[in-house]
Amino acid sequence: MAEGYWYYIKDNKQEGPVSEATIQKMFEAGILEKDTLVWSEPMVEWLPASKVDPFKGKAIFTTQTSLSEVISSFPQESEIKTKEKSVPQIRPWVRFWARYIDLMSFSVVVGCILEILNLSILDIPDIADIPEVIILGFLILFLWIFEEAFLLSGPGTTPGKWLLRITLRDSSGGKPTFSSALRRSFSVWWNGLGIGFPIISLITLSVAYSKLTKNGITTWDKNGGFKISHLRIGPLRTIIAVFLVVAFLLLAMLGKQLILNTYLV
Repeated sequence: MAEGYWYYIKDNKQEGPVSEATIQKMFEAGILEKDTLVWSEPMVEWLPASKVDPFKGKAIFTTQTSLSEVISSFPQESEIKTKEKSVPQIRPWVRFWARYIDLMSFSVVVGCILEILNLSILDIPDIADIPEVIILGFLILFLWIFEEAFLLSGPGTTPGKWLLRITLRDSSGGKPTFSSALRRSFSVWWNGLGIGFPIISLITLSVAYSKLTKNGITTWDKNGGFKISHLRIGPLRTIIAVFLVVAFLLLAMLGKQLILNTYLV
C-alpha cells in the first residue's frame, strides 16, 4: 500500500489518485487535514489519515511547505498507473448487478437458515402454493432493507458493493448512520424496486436509470445527501461477479423447476 496511489475526500468529493509523496506534501501545506478521509488499495474502507499507515505517527500535518511545491509534485497523467486512473462515476449497470448479488446472496442465507430450522414453507398448511412462495420473495426483499442498513452503517459496505468497488458515504464523507442508511434502503425498496412487484419494479428501475444517467444521481442518494463513488473493478473481481450472477441465475431456475415439479406431480 505504501507504494501505491491514494484517493482522498475534499469538499465532499472524491479526488485522486495521487502518489504517497504528493498527498504527504498536501498535508504539510495544510491543503488536507489529519481528519481527511483517505483510501488506497487494499483498504476495506475510507479512514481518517491520522489513523492510516503510513501517515499516523508522523509530523506531516500543516507545516510550512509552500503550495507551489505541492502543485509541482503532482505527477503528470502519464505517470499515474493506468489501473489507478479514475473510472466513470455514473455506472447504473454496475450498481444494478451489485444489488442483484446482494439480494441473491441474502436469499441464499435466508434459505439456508430456513432449511437448518426445518421451516420449509412448503410444509406449512395452506402456504404450500406458488403465490405464497412468491410472498416469501417479497418478505426477503423487505428484510434486506434492514440488513443493508446494518451493513452500510457498520462495516460500511455490502458484499455486492465491495466486490464491484462501489463506495457509499454521507455528506460528511463518512459512513452513514443506521437511521439514514435505513431511510435510504426504504427509498430504494419503494422508489427503485417497486417493493418487488415485477411490472412496477420494471417501471421504477427504468425511471431510476433515467434519472441517474441524466442527473448523475438517484432520488434516494440526492434526498439523503449520499455520495456514490466507483473504482476500477479489475479482471479478477469481474470474473467472480460474472460467476456469482450465473450461479444465482442457475440456482433460481433450478428452484423454480423444483417448485413446478412439486405441483405437477
